Amino acid sequence: MCRILDIGGGDHPCGDIVIDLVSPSKTSGVDYVVGDACYLPFRSNVFLRVVSYGALNYFFDDGMFFKEVARIMKRDGILLLSAFSYYSFFVNFLDVLGRNPSGAFKLAFNTIRRRYRWYSVGNLMKKLTYSGFKVIKAYQNVSFFWRPTSKPYNILVVATL
Repeated sequence: MCRILDIGGGDHPCGDIVIDLVSPSKTSGVDYVVGDACYLPFRSNVFLRVVSYGALNYFFDDGMFFKEVARIMKRDGILLLSAFSYYSFFVNFLDVLGRNPSGAFKLAFNTIRRRYRWYSVGNLMKKLTYSGFKVIKAYQNVSFFWRPTSKPYNILVVATL
């Protein structure tokens, strides 16, 4: 059986098993694990597929996250990783600025404090390669149906070990 691990899936799971910092508000027939993405509570070489959509920007240590994914993923496994780009910061900032100016400045402040990370395609590919992954394909300006805006501002990378 091919089990798919969704890291940071929250209320929008894309796998059989979802790990996140908090339990979701609603369950949808998947197994939820409360835990930290930088210290995954799974055995080594277990998952054929690992997905993470838009959660990477919030992780404390992206290098540790990549090491943990490499540890739990099988050698012929696939990592499907999405991250917010630098462009998405400006789109979000301008969008929030019009609706909630204090929220926009909180977003900017947290970015300055390095609570959120923003990536370029090259930067993300370099980090993955440094962590032992082989990038199969990288896409920029991808939109996902559950995002509140129709503007494409995500990076999508497909990688293997």
